[in-house]
Amino acid sequence: MNKKAVFTLALLLAFLLCACGGGTGSHVEDSTEVTDDDSIWMTYSLFNGVREYPVTFSEETVIIVEVLTDSGELGIDIVGSGGESFYSGRITDDQAFAVTVPAGNCTVRLTGLEHIGEYGFNWEK
Repeated sequence: MNKKAVFTLALLLAFLLCACGGGTGSHVEDSTEVTDDDSIWMTYSLFNGVREYPVTFSEETVIIVEVLTDSGELGIDIVGSGGESFYSGRITDDQAFAVTVPAGNCTVRLTGLEHIGEYGFNWEK
C-alpha cells in the first residue's frame, strides 16, 4: 500500500472516530434530562457511552442514587478531585442506595452499556 493510500485511510479513520465520539462520548436515544443544584436525572430508551457530571459540595453530603433498569448495564463511579473513589459499581437491575461524599469537588461518571431505563441522583444543599 502506498503512502498516499495509508494517509487517506488514517484521515478517514480519524474522521470516523471523531464523528462517533471515539469511545469517549455517549449515544442516548429518546431522552429527557434534568440537572439542577440538587439533582441529576435522565430517562432514555437507550444509553451507550459515558456521561460525566461535575458536582461541588460545601459540606459532607449524602447522595441518594436511584436506577431503574429495563435491560443492559449502567456503570456508576463517583470520584473526588484527587481521584479517590466514593462509589464504583455496575448495575443491571433496579437499585436505590445512598453514598456519602465529603465536602469538595467530585464527578459522577455514568457508563451505559446498552442500558435502557433511567437514573437519578438527589442531594440536599
